[in-house]
Amino acid sequence: MKSKEMGIMIAFGVITGMLGFFAGSSGADDAAAESAKRELAALKAEMERRQSAELTATSSGVNTRGYELSRDPERGLEELIEELKRSPMAMMDFESMFNIWDMVQYLDAYEIEGLLASLEEAGGGQEMMAVRMILLNRLAAKDGPAAVEVAMGIEQPMLKMSGLMGAMMGWMRNAPDDAYNWIEENGDKLAGGFGMGKERFEAMYYAVKARTDFDGTMAKIEGLDESTQSTVIEQLAQNYASDGEKRAQLISYLQGKNTETLHEAQDTMVRSLVWQDPEQAVALLDEFNPAAERRAELEEQLGSSWGRHDPAAALEWQSETLQGQENAGDEIAGTFARWVGNDEAQASDWLRNQGDEFHTDAVYEQAGSQLLNSQPERAAEWYGQVLDDSQRQSNYEGLYETWKGQDEEAANQWLNSLPEADRAAALGSSSEGE
Repeated sequence: MKSKEMGIMIAFGVITGMLGFFAGSSGADDAAAESAKRELAALKAEMERRQSAELTATSSGVNTRGYELSRDPERGLEELIEELKRSPMAMMDFESMFNIWDMVQYLDAYEIEGLLASLEEAGGGQEMMAVRMILLNRLAAKDGPAAVEVAMGIEQPMLKMSGLMGAMMGWMRNAPDDAYNWIEENGDKLAGGFGMGKERFEAMYYAVKARTDFDGTMAKIEGLDESTQSTVIEQLAQNYASDGEKRAQLISYLQGKNTETLHEAQDTMVRSLVWQDPEQAVALLDEFNPAAERRAELEEQLGSSWGRHDPAAALEWQSETLQGQENAGDEIAGTFARWVGNDEAQASDWLRNQGDEFHTDAVYEQAGSQLLNSQPERAAEWYGQVLDDSQRQSNYEGLYETWKGQDEEAANQWLNSLPEADRAAALGSSSEGE
C-alpha cells in the first residue's frame, strides 16, 4: 500500500476511533506504513485540539460551522473539498477532514447518499479517498446495508477497499451483529488485495465485540478456523497494545493457549506500541518477563521497528543492551544505515564514540548501500572501511556501475585511486567487455 494511501487510512482510523486496525495492518507495506505512521503524532494532537470546548462547540454543544454547512450539504461539501485541495497538506489536512466529519453528522442518510453520488464527478487526488471514507462511514451509522452497497459498487480496487472499510466501521459501531451477518453471507465478494479479505473484516467485528464482552468473544473465536483466529488475535493485540488493563487481559488469556500464538501477540504489541510510545514499548519487555532467548527476539523486533522512524533514539537504546557483545554492529547495522540516510554526520559521530564491537563490516556495508544511489562518493567512503576483501570488492563493482551512470569522470577518478586488486574487482564485468 502506498504511503499516501496508508496515511489516509491512519487519519481515518483516528477520526473513527479504529486506529489500531490501520496502525498494524498486515496488508500494508512496512516502509509505507512506517512513513505514514510518523504523521500520527500531529494527527492525534489535532484531534485533541478539535475536541476542546473552545474549538468544537458553543455552550450548547453544537459545532457551529459544521451545523451551518449542513444546511446546504452539497455546497458545504464542495467548500470543504476545495479547502482540502488547496491545502499544502492535502490528504493530511486534518482540519478540513474533521470539518467534513462535523458537517456530515447532521445529515440524513438520503442526503449523504446524494453527496456520495456527487463525488463521482468531483475528481481530485488521494484526498478524495478520505472524503469518501468519511461519507460512507457516516451513512453506515444510519443505514449500514445502503453504505456497503455503495462501497461494493466502486470499481477502482483501492477506492473500493477504503470505501468498504469506512462503511464497515460505521456499521459495526452501531449494529455490529448486522454487519457481521452481512460479512458471513457475502464473504466471497470481499476477496482482493491489500490484505482485506473476509478474515480481516471478521477480525474487526470480534475486536468491536471484545470491548464489551471479552470472555464471551474469546469463547466464540475458539470455534473459528486457525487462520481467522490468528487474524482476530492480531487485531486485538494491535488495539490493546497501549491499554495496560486490556493488554494484560489478552496476554493472560493467551498464556493458556499455544506458545506461538502468545508470541505473535507479543510481537504485534511491541511493533504497534513502539511508534506511539517507545519507552512504553521497552517497558513491555519487562512486563512480558520472557526467557533470555525470547527477550532477544523481542529486542530485535523493537529495535528494528523503532529504527524505522527514529533511528537515533533506537540506536541509543540498542547500544546499551548490546554493549560489550561480540559483533554488536551486526545487530544495529540496519538501524544505523537508516540514520546515515537521515543525517550522516550525526550517525558518523555516534559510531566514532562506540566500542570496537560496533565497528563491523555489516555496519559499513549497509551504510554504504544506504547512500549508493544518492551519494555514491559517500558510499565509497563507507565501503572502503569494510575489511573483508571479497565483501568490499563485491560492493565496489556495484558502486562503480552506479556512479559511472551519474558522473563518469568522478567515478573513474575514484577507480584510479584504488589498489590494483580493488580496481580490478570494481571493473568486474565492465573490463571483460573491453
